[in-house]
Amino acid sequence: CFFSNSNKMQTAKLASRLGIEQYYPEIFLQDKAEIIREFQESGHHVCYVGDGLGDLKAFKQADVSVSFGGATASAIDNAQVILLQHDIGKLVKLMEISKDFNSNLNKIILSCTLPSTVILGGVFIFHMGLLFALSCYFVGMLASVGVAISPKLNDLIQPVEN
Repeated sequence: CFFSNSNKMQTAKLASRLGIEQYYPEIFLQDKAEIIREFQESGHHVCYVGDGLGDLKAFKQADVSVSFGGATASAIDNAQVILLQHDIGKLVKLMEISKDFNSNLNKIILSCTLPSTVILGGVFIFHMGLLFALSCYFVGMLASVGVAISPKLNDLIQPVEN
């Protein structure tokens, strides 16, 4: 969902560029913090983008707050993420990076816990020996290292565009 104090045409164009289907134009500053709270109460996470003094309440209410390098000092001081270029399209790349990071983190957790579970089950339930435990441990360790370096390997194969 996307809401803005801009007119309907500008808001629709920007929402389309960001790949967002649901948008609300012409929302006033005093209403933004309340709208953010309502979205959060309905189970949504909210990223708020602003660049002015009137955005402070919304910055504080949002789960993630984003501002720009050329914004007011108070907006820069209160935002969690500062985009150096005044290009909101960079948020799309930021969301992709965060999704990739979260996916990789889940794979790392799985590659660390699965071998330990197999070792515990093998040793205590099936009475497997030390060789089995060490084999599982080293396979798990190699898998974890492979998962951890996979983003860098992907960057070498497909260079990141700026």
